[in-house]
Amino acid sequence: MQRIIEHIERLLFLHDCVIIPGFGGFVLQEVPAICNEAEHTFYPQGKEIVFNPTLKHNDGLLCESYMQAYTIGFKEAQSMLKEDVDTLKSAMAQRNRVSLGRIGAFHKGNGDTLVFHPSEGEAFGLESYGLAAFHLLPLQTILEEGEKEAKLLETSKHRRKDVYYIPVSRTFLRIAGASVAVILLFFILSTPVKDVNPSAYTAGFIPGEIVTHAKQPADKKVTPLTISATDTPKEKKETIQETPALTTQTEPAKKAVPAKQIMSDTKKYYIVIASLPNEGQAKKYLSEMKLPSTMKAGVVIREGKVRVYADQFTTREEAESYLSTLRTNERFSNAWLFISR
Repeated sequence: MQRIIEHIERLLFLHDCVIIPGFGGFVLQEVPAICNEAEHTFYPQGKEIVFNPTLKHNDGLLCESYMQAYTIGFKEAQSMLKEDVDTLKSAMAQRNRVSLGRIGAFHKGNGDTLVFHPSEGEAFGLESYGLAAFHLLPLQTILEEGEKEAKLLETSKHRRKDVYYIPVSRTFLRIAGASVAVILLFFILSTPVKDVNPSAYTAGFIPGEIVTHAKQPADKKVTPLTISATDTPKEKKETIQETPALTTQTEPAKKAVPAKQIMSDTKKYYIVIASLPNEGQAKKYLSEMKLPSTMKAGVVIREGKVRVYADQFTTREEAESYLSTLRTNERFSNAWLFISR
């Protein structure tokens, strides 16, 4: 049914009468331009569409439109047209209301009579196509409104005399703006590594395929796990727990270490390359990642957080030097320094 509606809409722009064989015809009537003085609205000229149920003969207009649109012969076009007309009649018989797009709509009246309602705002005349109704006030009304606006402006000027202005120097505003910028910059600047809580750090590259949500151990003891990078995944890794060296009687006497040196030895500096949920995944990471054989990689556990490190140092200078060199490798560009206190 949509096919025949599109053909009728197109033909109504070119012809004043389009007949649907065996159904009825749509006729266009000229409507002049109208001026509604009460509402000050102007309507352009156009054409009004009406439906005439007595026009049921086949004038060939729709059939010719089918032939041109689908490049078919007269018999094929006549067959397609008959099929669309039967579909339209069937829809009218089954429904109380049938829409014909921009043309209008039909509904059943008393005694199954068809009542046609044309669409509002559709002007099928080419001479008025695109023109719309507009509203325009009389010149006298426009002049009166202009005078009212002028009086309102004059009244507002008199009221502004009661307003007091406080002059502000531009130099003062520039100094204030610069001061605010300096304060913001002070808060934005990052603090040194030694003043930051190391537990807040996380490694930037963690393989997504080996990270799972698991409960982290609550062990607060630092347990470095040293694993050779050349080990295969099936080999068991041996946990080495760091303990301070004990001086036995058989060992030669050593020189006393100053107090400052003892304090520095209690700290260890780890170059962390990954943070993982648990120790098992850390072992799996070390076994699957092909790390350089020169790395003394291992695992350090602190306050329930498991970290994989590339190397460990006893002084900050050595650790920072190694970190700068390691970050030149793209794989470890996100490595960071972890201080165990």
